[in-house]
Amino acid sequence: MPGAVRAAAVAETAAAAELVGAAAGLVDPRLVVKGERLLALPAVQAKVGGLSKSTLWKLVKTAEFPAPIRITANRVGWLESEVDAWIARRRLRGRAGR
Repeated sequence: MPGAVRAAAVAETAAAAELVGAAAGLVDPRLVVKGERLLALPAVQAKVGGLSKSTLWKLVKTAEFPAPIRITANRVGWLESEVDAWIARRRLRGRAGR
């Protein structure tokens, strides 16, 4: 049951963030896919193998990593599907070089 409660809380938080962002004009609601998860920086770092904050931001700046979505004035998140696609491309590129 704790997993179900946590999942409900995560879904509620994501929905609230989406509404706040849309209301503030920060996120175009047409661009948010229902059920898509936004990942905070620590979750992105863990998912991509522990890259540092500065390395991730450098990759974003050079368009080598997906740009985050602004949720509030002080908070951003990455679409999980875009991070997963980046990982898949890196995996393919890394294997092609072998």
